[in-house]
Amino acid sequence: MSTRPLPFELYQLALRFQAQQSFGGFSDPYSRLVQHWAVTAAIYDEQDEIAERVGTANIAIVSVGTGYSPIELLDEWSQDLVDIGEALFDAEGEYLPELQEEMAGASLGDLLILDRA
Repeated sequence: MSTRPLPFELYQLALRFQAQQSFGGFSDPYSRLVQHWAVTAAIYDEQDEIAERVGTANIAIVSVGTGYSPIELLDEWSQDLVDIGEALFDAEGEYLPELQEEMAGASLGDLLILDRA
């Protein structure tokens, strides 16, 4: 693995958090079925515009056991995550029995997703 010098000084790097967003338009407005944050590491210019993006990470918490399908919630947030939902949840929106057995009595709560954008 070769190393390259950074095209900027490390002190110039800034992390910006985007405001939390909630998805699930078919639910009441107070319900937070999918909580989403985006963190961007970038260098910003004098106009506060991104001069050079280093990367972005998406963080989401999907509420499980709310009566809404986590698969549909994941689809609404990102169609790329539907396959993950189908691999984890049954038609009733509960974790698959095989996964529950694998966890051997551990409490399965909400789903945390970390995704590099």
